[in-house]
Amino acid sequence: EHLKGCKHISKIILHECPLLENEALKELRYVSESLLFLQVSRCAEITEVGLLHLINLKKLRTLILFGLPYIKERVKILDTLTNDMKQCKVTFDE
Repeated sequence: EHLKGCKHISKIILHECPLLENEALKELRYVSESLLFLQVSRCAEITEVGLLHLINLKKLRTLILFGLPYIKERVKILDTLTNDMKQCKVTFDE
């Protein structure tokens, strides 16, 4: 709930956050009305379950993902995110 009440956060970069877990991505709902850019990279604990929380970020325009070793089905999750977040450019490099 650290982001609760934040109304003007438009960009978040989560890079090399070894303790970041899936539930933390769910908390981004608190900035869903303002967040336009999100990068999640080299966060070793993130899985498909966490990335599915991002679908609720309806105003997001750019999502950059890479270096997520626990993502086992990269193509499948990329397709899901792309189809469910049509307003957003999603890139997922290995």
